[in-house]
Amino acid sequence: MATIASASINFDKIDQSKLIQGKNGQYFNVTITINDEPDKFGNNVTIVESQSVEEREAKKTKNYLANGKVIWTSEKKNDLPY
Repeated sequence: MATIASASINFDKIDQSKLIQGKNGQYFNVTITINDEPDKFGNNVTIVESQSVEEREAKKTKNYLANGKVIWTSEKKNDLPY
């Protein structure tokens, strides 16, 4: 199954200390979740700053960067909201 999602990231929320200098530029790790059901605004995509194992074990609050929507999928199901 192929899926296309659309979201806008608020760069002001990015923890600059988590930027990684790579050989070809700067990188920032994110975790993208696609939910089965949309929220009350029709969003079913969430983008958060990736957490380390230690941050997850300490139950650190997630830094939410964006919400979005799946705008296309190759899966043909009648119950999909998109």
